[in-house]
Amino acid sequence: MNVAKKDEDSGDLGVFYHLDKTTVLQEARVFNDTPISPRKCRLLLTKIVYLLHLGETMATQEATELFFSVTKLFQSKD
Repeated sequence: MNVAKKDEDSGDLGVFYHLDKTTVLQEARVFNDTPISPRKCRLLLTKIVYLLHLGETMATQEATELFFSVTKLFQSKD
């Protein structure tokens, strides 16, 4: 049995079912926190990838701000 088919049949839509792009973009402030919380950042990156997987598009300004926020992770020791 296909795993994706099993998930569709179970009715379990997952923790990201009610994700909203605006909410996720507001949560992106977590990248500016000091000190950076790797756990929160990982969860937020997962949400962003999930939205993109669903076909959600981002305006140029949103994508640019998000890109530069995410690049701050490379400066973190964690």
